[in-house]
Amino acid sequence: MAVVLSALIGCSNDGAALKGTARMVDYNRTDAVIHEKGQPCSEDQIGAIETLMRVHFPDDYREFLKHCNGLTFDDDHPVRIKISDELSRKELDSTFGHLSALWAITDHDTGELRLHQRQNGYEYNRRVPSGFVAIGNGFSSARLCICMNKGSDYGKVYYWEPAEDWEMGDILPSSEDLRFVANSFAEFWQLIEADPEW
Repeated sequence: MAVVLSALIGCSNDGAALKGTARMVDYNRTDAVIHEKGQPCSEDQIGAIETLMRVHFPDDYREFLKHCNGLTFDDDHPVRIKISDELSRKELDSTFGHLSALWAITDHDTGELRLHQRQNGYEYNRRVPSGFVAIGNGFSSARLCICMNKGSDYGKVYYWEPAEDWEMGDILPSSEDLRFVANSFAEFWQLIEADPEW
């Protein structure tokens, strides 16, 4: 039987979740060809990574982590999300972005906190603009991000995909490489679909 969670899909200008905008979100959907799912996170684990990263995750993303500590998609059956150029001044190569994984916030074997290592470590350091937290990856250098800036963009989901592979020592990335995906994590989750061209 599918576990159905209630997740908030709106935020106020100061980053607080809007009341009365709840929508039922099924985090057990099977149509997206999920390969492997992590065990649920505890409130303490979520709070610990938030403290370490000095952020407060949107309520819908927190609910997702309580159900599933990260997941990977089947490489043989890629999934995609529709993206736009709302924040980008560059022309889009495609109207879709592919996803490989949503990252776990802790190591599945040891329980050690790890999302901050992905965010700040050598491989990922400054790969996305300030004020955004990378929570997953697509093909090549693409990253799925949540905006943590206070204001009307708080909690919105973006796809960060540089025109060329980014390496340490290059010019720091900017918001020009961000592509809008959804107004919330819950909304993003509903947009995931198997790529019919594969």
